[in-house]
Amino acid sequence: MRKLIYLILIIGLCNIAKAQEVYNQKYDKTYDGKYVKEVRIINKYGNINIHQSATDSIIFKATVNISNYLEKIAEKQLENFNVTYLIKEDYVEALTRIPVDLKANINFRIDFDVYVPKNKIIKASNKFGDIYCDSLNNHINIDISYGNLNIKNISQMSFKNSIKLSYSKAEIGNIEDCSLKSTNSKIFIQSINAIDINSKNSTYKIDSLSYFKSNSYNDYMVINKAKKITIDKADYSTFLFNTYVENANIKMVNGNIKFQQIEDFNYLKLDLLNTNIKFSTLENLEYSLVMRIKNCEYITKDFAKIIDTNPKEENGFTYITNNADNYIESKIFIKANGGKVEIK
Repeated sequence: MRKLIYLILIIGLCNIAKAQEVYNQKYDKTYDGKYVKEVRIINKYGNINIHQSATDSIIFKATVNISNYLEKIAEKQLENFNVTYLIKEDYVEALTRIPVDLKANINFRIDFDVYVPKNKIIKASNKFGDIYCDSLNNHINIDISYGNLNIKNISQMSFKNSIKLSYSKAEIGNIEDCSLKSTNSKIFIQSINAIDINSKNSTYKIDSLSYFKSNSYNDYMVINKAKKITIDKADYSTFLFNTYVENANIKMVNGNIKFQQIEDFNYLKLDLLNTNIKFSTLENLEYSLVMRIKNCEYITKDFAKIIDTNPKEENGFTYITNNADNYIESKIFIKANGGKVEIK
């Protein structure tokens, strides 16, 4: 009896070992990229790794991997998958083909390694998989859903760079500029020159940027260092600016704004509805603000009295002037309806 049980266990372990067998089919293709403007990759259920090509050649290396108990079954399943390549006058394209009647018990993935010459436009779309971009001197156009995006460095400077994220996570090292559309995603950016964001239900952490423009709904954004900020519309969002901001123009409804440190605002304009704003800066805050304010357009009276003990009221608005001629070009405009303005 013991021998029988032992034999059954041995057979079971062998089947488990076989279940871990991976069978694959490779689809490799190389093109002369001299006259090609765009490189396109469209994929699902796998990863796309994009590298800089050392030559003018565009190189695709695609692998379909299937795990199964038996080699014959796996080989039969591999026949139903395909990677097709298409070349037109100005672009090349790689497209994965997945069976329409795909059974749920098939364990598979389709991975790409793509080598692209400099100065080409890269368009990559991936669903249920990741995209990795090495240091590239290219324009990028990336669309990713239910995956992770990792970008090391993009040195091309143009708003042709675009990223679209849905239920994904992005980690970006350095990029010159980019338009970014995000839904239910998390984004971390180390350094960017200029970014234009259209976002919903997402969180951001940006270490350093020069120009920031945003249209936001129910987002949470932390920006450590910025020069120029334009928020055209923000509903139910929270913005935390940790350090020096030079120029800001913000329109917000039902949100929160916090400026952690104000050293030298050249221009600040806030149009707020039911929004809380908080300034946390130097100990000598009142003096620092007064020296940098020319006009304030309606804020709460309590806030006005902190800056000017005799604010001027006219047509329902409160006007504050510091009478500091040396700072005549520096202005702060705040229009608030509801919400709270707080200085600590």
